[in-house]
Amino acid sequence: MKNCRLLNLSLALLLLSACQKEEPEFLLPNELRTRSQVEAFFQNAYAKDILLLGVDSLNVEGVDYCRFSFEDGRELNVKKELIGGVRVDSSGWTATLAFETGSQLPAYILDDTIFLDSIKVNPFGTAPLSALVAATMPVRGRFGVKVLGKGEQGISLGHVYETFANVHQIPVLGLYPNFQNTVELSFLSEEGKVRARRTIRLTAGDVPGRFTVNLIQNELPPDDDGIFFVTDIKRGFDQRGQLRWAYTGDAKQAHNRLRNGNMVVSGQAGSVSYHSANFFEVSMLGEEIQRYDVPNLMHHEIHEMPNGNFLVGTNSAPFTNNRWDGELEEDAIIEMDRVTGEIVKTWDLNLILDNQRPRADGSTNDDWLHLNAIFYDEQDHSIVFSGRHQSLVAKIGYEEGDIRWLLAHPAGWGGELLPFVLHPVNAQGASIDTGTEDFLPYFLHHPTKTPNGNIMLFDNGNFRNFYDNPDVEEASYSRAVEYKIDPEGRTVEKVWEFNYDKAIFNEATGSVQYLSENNHRVIGFMNGTAKTPKVVELDEADNILFEININPWSDYYRCEKRDLYEGM
Repeated sequence: MKNCRLLNLSLALLLLSACQKEEPEFLLPNELRTRSQVEAFFQNAYAKDILLLGVDSLNVEGVDYCRFSFEDGRELNVKKELIGGVRVDSSGWTATLAFETGSQLPAYILDDTIFLDSIKVNPFGTAPLSALVAATMPVRGRFGVKVLGKGEQGISLGHVYETFANVHQIPVLGLYPNFQNTVELSFLSEEGKVRARRTIRLTAGDVPGRFTVNLIQNELPPDDDGIFFVTDIKRGFDQRGQLRWAYTGDAKQAHNRLRNGNMVVSGQAGSVSYHSANFFEVSMLGEEIQRYDVPNLMHHEIHEMPNGNFLVGTNSAPFTNNRWDGELEEDAIIEMDRVTGEIVKTWDLNLILDNQRPRADGSTNDDWLHLNAIFYDEQDHSIVFSGRHQSLVAKIGYEEGDIRWLLAHPAGWGGELLPFVLHPVNAQGASIDTGTEDFLPYFLHHPTKTPNGNIMLFDNGNFRNFYDNPDVEEASYSRAVEYKIDPEGRTVEKVWEFNYDKAIFNEATGSVQYLSENNHRVIGFMNGTAKTPKVVELDEADNILFEININPWSDYYRCEKRDLYEGM
């Protein structure tokens, strides 16, 4: 009985205690209950440029709340008794939270105003189809730009910049000449969400010089915004044949796009023929970044290495443009330091190859090699180059200049070099008779490496089969061709070619390019005839999707298709 009384007493005490506890306070999702919590949250959002989208009111069980919506998708609920109000600054993009105590907190709020400081068309006087827009925004963000196409079939060109900041210098590329261009600016969050838009009108002036095109065929998708860049005229045009970029500075050729989006061009001053005393890096707005002097002049090629340095085609002796003066020419490669301009390495190809090897009459004793293309292969730390007058593509080691392989006819190579000449085979590995099958390139240009490791080049075809039949006078056609090379077995297989039904012969210049994004190929028949320069783009099945003729009877070096904003 005593135990039962004790148990009943304990239960009574527990019930009394439970009745005396307060009911738990109701909380909304994402509710901040104290002013210190609210201050900490908004201070962090302000520091990280997290934008407030809006504020509305709600009443839950008789309690008034402020509900804050943010750009990153979060919502925040705060009792109105903690916040006196929210005031939006008339200048835009800023708001102020006022507390009942009189204290205040700043916040960023979404607005639709883009503040522009200045707009300059052709800002450096050498890129007339460009502009530079300066903007200062109250909140950090990114900018996107789009130049709308001209007419119903015009090609729009645009880009989204990565810079996340308050102050912006926005390059605008791809303006049409002699036209009032419509340009759309978009102010974006760091994740790319559009915050505000603004449309401006920019009128670009004339581009001096002749540019006539005959667009023969265009089956490219309407959203293909690639630009075809032509070296010598320093121009870029879209798939409609419309000029969209030009460099009008004092330069001979626009050579290659760099990883940072800039371009290298060869200079005019102190130059001889197509040999230049210097080259320089320019932005796509036409601003000169840095100039580099080449002691024995440069020619044909400037190639950017992974370390930023340049491989440059030059001469082993001072060049005077006297092809019969006994001074060897177009036979050396140098590496130039990107920062200092100093020559850090030289490859004299007279010491690597045989400059006495027999060759066709289209070359001279001085210009025995005619080095016309170079690239660095980081896969095996080597250099690949072409010698037009030797009908040769060669790979040498970067460090020692040791020969890895020679893509050329075996005739005329001495005993030390002959073992490095690649042996032609078919897909089954059987030997090919180059005297009966049109296999090897002659007087070639522009070897490049494809993503699968093959070598693709423009085979001009001069003196085709010279080494098998020295009496041959001229080739009948030019082509683009791709070779698969086995460096270990020292064999070479021809895996692809396009010869335009053997209807075109370009005795000089030319280019071929592989587009990794769609497996297309762009071929430039760049030597001038009645039907060239001609640029064609092929699909994977070698169907011609695009064909255009430019300034007939003009001689240009290369044409390559690039994104106008590439690297920017």
